[in-house]
Amino acid sequence: MKSLALFLSFPSVAETALCRYEWWVRDHVVDYLHPNNKLKHGLPVPESTETAGQYVNEMFPGPLIECNANDDIEILVANQLSEHGTSIHWHGLWMNNEANDAPTPWADGVHRFSHAPIMPGMNYTYKFKAWPPGTHFYHSHMDASQVDRGVKGAIIVHPEKELYGDMFDEELMIVMSDARRRAPIDLFLEGQAMDTGNSVLNEVNLITWDGGMGMVPLNTLIPSML
Repeated sequence: MKSLALFLSFPSVAETALCRYEWWVRDHVVDYLHPNNKLKHGLPVPESTETAGQYVNEMFPGPLIECNANDDIEILVANQLSEHGTSIHWHGLWMNNEANDAPTPWADGVHRFSHAPIMPGMNYTYKFKAWPPGTHFYHSHMDASQVDRGVKGAIIVHPEKELYGDMFDEELMIVMSDARRRAPIDLFLEGQAMDTGNSVLNEVNLITWDGGMGMVPLNTLIPSML
């Protein structure tokens, strides 16, 4: 299912737009190495690589949020998971505008801090300003499990003027994500196991590119981390 987006313009001294999205968070069983094989193409999932996943609008990465600086963003999040609450954190956004006079700390998406979790069968509409300009990241903020299962994606906030616009012809967004099959709760043990060797961390040695078919061994990119 594709993401729905609505863009409305309102005249003002500095023209802004309303960027509106509708998201459904659902459970899926996928191939953890190639989640889009099932999500996009409906291919069968090999038993040797199947894992539980949670995705926004049957997409991995999740829908791209793209707007201009100081635009208004509204995102309806409907929780259609079988048993888990959810919340979305907008990593890098200030929950305010450029003038610092439109704070929305309640929309920051940290469950039990910004707001209560969105429980199964319920929905919540996040409303906040697109600031600052740049490339950012959203992810679930529920006990570190849903982000590991697929609830994450990119945010692009375009500046009023692109300072380096004459230096490139096209922009491309690539979302890289580690690929692992074991239960997300295992990651909580990393700090306790670092001194004696960590089999959990050693398993996280593959990354996906936009959830695509190509895989790159992580230790060929940053061997000092493994």
